[in-house]
Amino acid sequence: MKASEILTVVLTAAIISILSGIILFGALGIAPGVGVQMIMRAFLVLIVITTSITLAFYIGFRKYVAERARGMAMMTLSEDEQRVVRKMIEMNEEVEQKELWRQFDFSRSKLSALLNNLEEKNVITKRRFRRTNLLRLTDEFQGK
Repeated sequence: MKASEILTVVLTAAIISILSGIILFGALGIAPGVGVQMIMRAFLVLIVITTSITLAFYIGFRKYVAERARGMAMMTLSEDEQRVVRKMIEMNEEVEQKELWRQFDFSRSKLSALLNNLEEKNVITKRRFRRTNLLRLTDEFQGK
């Protein structure tokens, strides 16, 4: 998750809680004996609680949406393509093509064709590295 997204969510939650506090205290008025300091503390507690809850829901919802999108995208892949993607998720980060080839009983040409298909579908990116390719899942499949 990017810092700009977190900042946007936090600022939005803070603005909403400040506005709701102003409406609440403005509509009800200030009770006798309640000082400005106590109202400021109540505002601060309101801001912290609503911001924390909003951020937690946002992070959870974002993970849910990413997981669901990954599942939907996996349904469009062939069985062999799904096996390759699952293995890459399991292996994390960048994987050398020859290392991935060792994990399967595919011929080199079949694996190469599968990887080309996955690259066309924007599931992976390939980068030349010495005498092999470095493979990386795109951000959508990493859940970022």
